[in-house]
Amino acid sequence: MDGYLPVRVNVPLEDYRRLNAEAEARGITIAERIAQTLTPPKHGGARPNSGRRSGYTTRAGEEISAGRRFNQSWAEISRHLGISEHTARTWAAKYATEVREQNMRDRAGRTAS
Repeated sequence: MDGYLPVRVNVPLEDYRRLNAEAEARGITIAERIAQTLTPPKHGGARPNSGRRSGYTTRAGEEISAGRRFNQSWAEISRHLGISEHTARTWAAKYATEVREQNMRDRAGRTAS
């Protein structure tokens, strides 16, 4: 980098001093240090679903599936688990996928042996 940033960046004076000290300690220019600060990390940056983890468990999926089998409404099931109806439907789909994948693995194991 030639010491210039591709965009204008307003940096508070105390932050500029700190970044300048860090840049000098690393032997790079202040522009490079500011660019490092503004650039997201190459690994582990913002990724889909990296926010709050889902509370989904296979047990919850089983409960939703059983509830639907016994003709409970989505509202009843979601109220029982303390989740929204949308989340209950999503978890039910996730559980169905888990079951389907496990059945395929079991079938493949029986076929191979």
